Formats: sequence, structure tokens, C-alpha cells
Amino acid sequence: AQERKQRTACEAREADARNKQKACEAKLAEKELEWAKNEQLIASVRQMIGGSALQPDVAMSSAQEAAPNQRSRSGQPEAEEEVAAPSTDVPEQEDDFDSDCLSDDEIGDGLQQAFMKAPEKDAAMKEAEEKQAQEELARKEAEQQRALEEEARREREEAARRERAEEARREREKKIAEDKQAAMRKAEEKRAQQEAASRREADARQKALQEMAKRKFEEAKRTAAPDAELPHGTGSDSAASSGNTDLFQLSPEQAEDDATKEAEEKRAQEESKKKAEAEAFQKAAEERQKAEAERQAAEEAERKKKAEEEEAARVEAARKAAAERQRVVEEAERKKAEEEAAARVEAERKAEAERQRVVEEAERKKAEEEAAARVEAERKAEAEGQRATEDAAEEAAR
Repeated sequence: AQERKQRTACEAREADARNKQKACEAKLAEKELEWAKNEQLIASVRQMIGGSALQPDVAMSSAQEAAPNQRSRSGQPEAEEEVAAPSTDVPEQEDDFDSDCLSDDEIGDGLQQAFMKAPEKDAAMKEAEEKQAQEELARKEAEQQRALEEEARREREEAARRERAEEARREREKKIAEDKQAAMRKAEEKRAQQEAASRREADARQKALQEMAKRKFEEAKRTAAPDAELPHGTGSDSAASSGNTDLFQLSPEQAEDDATKEAEEKRAQEESKKKAEAEAFQKAAEERQKAEAERQAAEEAERKKKAEEEEAARVEAARKAAAERQRVVEEAERKKAEEEAAARVEAERKAEAERQRVVEEAERKKAEEEAAARVEAERKAEAEGQRATEDAAEEAAR
């Protein structure tokens, strides 16, 4: 998850860098277009300042084209038009030359119009820049919204995956518990079967003991019957009769009781032994179940702690990523605003410098023309004075 957050942040930074590069390229293209427009404006102003006087051959051709049109409208014959044409060419040429020259008022009007149009162009450019900035901001907001939606989608998928994993874990634990319960039931059934088999075996042994006691009693009775007919007082016979008398003293009920007691004691011992074994087995099973429950509780606590840590890390990473995206967006907007402000200041400075240069160029040309006109007037006056002096000298000589 941390690597995915870092990769998302890197992709966002790369996207911002690409967008910034595109914005710089667009801004450069706009500046180039602005420079081209300024150059066109400067060229037009220079053309208005320099004038567009016609060449002599162009003026002559225009005069020749204008003269037939005037004569055709007056209704005179073609021969008279040809005779009268040479006498009217020079004045028309002079009129066309004078009309094509720009006066100082016209030059001033052209400069004033150019300067009046410059703020309108600047306003239009500023409006276009603001519109582009708004579009760029809207695009960045849309990209940020898409990134947030993608992050939310990934979080939902991660939550669904964790939910599926938790459900699978619960299913596994349930199956393990069911298997344990089934094993305990099988062990209990097996123990019950063993106890039943033990009881059957004890009953069979008790029955066998009773049969054996009964057989012994019958044998002792049969053995004692012939000795009872002999006279008493002989050594061996009296010993045998005394021994048989001891055996004969046990009645069948007493022999059966003794055998039953012995069998019951043995069975009680076996049952106590089996009970102790069952209690030990039950205690061991309870201990194992308790240890397993404690282990599951510890694992559950560890899983919950790990899940909480992962959730906290994910929230912190999301917060840091959002803060980084916000910082990148704010930094980009700040840099863009600074660049736009610097570009506007530079454009205004260049436009003001260009206007100042155009004005100075116009004033310099006007001063040069005035100086040339003064020099020409002085030269003419000097030549006129020289000619007048020479005429006066010739008159005096005559």
C-alpha cells in the first residue's frame, strides 16, 4: 500500500510537470504571436512615418490612366485628347506626388491610432491569458478529482479484499472448530465404546468366576462325600476329613458372594483406573482447547492490531499524498501566477519601450526633416543673396 501511494504521488508529480511544460510551450507560442503582432504594428507605424510616395514612372502611368478617363467623360474627340495630353501630364504628376506624401498631421494621427489600439490588444491578450489560466485550473481540478476518485476506488477494492480475507479466515476457523468438535465427539464415542467393552468384559469375568466357584464347590462336595462314610480317628483320613470339612464349610452362596466381591473389586479398580484415564484425557483435551482458544485470541488480537496499524498507515499515506498534491498544485499555481505577472510586466515594459522608441524615431525624423528644410532654405537664401549681389555688381558695372 505504501509503494502504491508513493507511485501515485510520483505519477501526480509527473503529470503536473508535463502540464507545466505544456503551459510553458503554450505561453511561449502566445509570446511569439504577440511579438509578431508588435513587429507588424511597428512596421505599419514605420510605413506611416516613412511615407509611401510613388515612383516617377508609377506616377506617370497613373496620370496617363487618369487623363483619358477625364477626357472621355468630357465628350471631346480623340485627336484633341492626344494633342492636349502632353500639356496636362506634368501638373497631374505633381498633384499625384503631392497627394501621396504624408503630412505631419497624418503621421501624428497614425501614431495616435496605433497607440490607442495598443491597450485594446493588451486587454484582449490579458483576457485570453486569464481564460487559459482558468481552463488550466479547471483541468487540474478535474485531474485531482479523477485522482481522488481512483484513490477511493482502490480503497474500496482494498476494503472488499480485506473483508473477503476476513470472511475466509472466519470460515477456516469455523471449519477447524467443527473438525475439533467432531474429533472430540469421536473420542467420546470411542471412550464410551471402550467403557462398554470393559463392562462387558468385567461381566464376563464375573460370570466366569461365579462358574469357576460353582465348579470348585461341586468338586469339593463330590470329594467330601466318600470320606464322610469312613470312621473317624485315622491319621490321613482324619486330616483329609478335616481339610474337606474346611472346604465343605463354604456354602454355595458364600462362595458366590466371595467371587462376586472379588470381581466387583477388580471391576471397581478397572473402572477407577479408566475413570482416572478419562479424567486425564478430558483434562488434557480441556487444556488443549484452552491453549487453542488463547492462541486464537492472541492471533485475533495481533490481526486486529496489524489491521489497525495498516489502516492508520493507509490514512496517513492518503493524507500525505493529498497534502503533497495540494502543495504541488499550489506551487504550480504560484509559479504560474509569478510567471504571468513577470510576463505581463515584461510585455508592458517592452511595449512602453517600443512606443517610446517609435515616438523618438518619429521626432528624430521630423527634426532631421526640419533641419534639412532649414538648411535648404538657408542655401536657397544664400544663393539668392549671391545672385542678387552678382546682379547688383553687373548692374553697377554696366
